[in-house]
Amino acid sequence: MVTPTDLSSDTKLHRPFTLTITLDTESPRTLGTLLAALEPEFASIDSKRVRLLVNSNQNQIVFHLAATDVTALRAAATSLMRLYTVADGVHQFMVKKNG
Repeated sequence: MVTPTDLSSDTKLHRPFTLTITLDTESPRTLGTLLAALEPEFASIDSKRVRLLVNSNQNQIVFHLAATDVTALRAAATSLMRLYTVADGVHQFMVKKNG
């Protein structure tokens, strides 16, 4: 859900729209593989209009997006999910191929 934030530190930076995406992974190894594949792409999402923060624990990756406007937020979320889908698809293909 897209929500304008009230007390977020990004509000002061004129990024009032936020979105959090949580993705569950099969294992810590899968998580590490996906993060390694995605990490070089994070700089292309983090920009003047969008801020990206990434957190992870054993089996989850959590993406926090904050944007200046809803259009920028939607574009960043779409790009991020497409990158994740490709990385996960390649990972699944390689696991099945080598498994």
